[in-house]
Amino acid sequence: FYIFTVFVCMFFYCLSSRLLRFGCDLRRHLSRGGLWFRFLLLRSRSRVGYDTLRAARSRPPAIVGRV
Repeated sequence: FYIFTVFVCMFFYCLSSRLLRFGCDLRRHLSRGGLWFRFLLLRSRSRVGYDTLRAARSRPPAIVGRV
């Protein structure tokens, strides 16, 4: 049980460090322009959500109801 707890702590530590680095990248892109921020936001979401959003932007929202 102790080993499992250490593993979880290490996992959360790695995750937080990655999130911090991602936040720094996000801030740099945000200073560059809102387009990059939107692109990163879309890319960070699930692939299905991204496809649905792109389809909904180019077509009437009948596809959104299907998903």
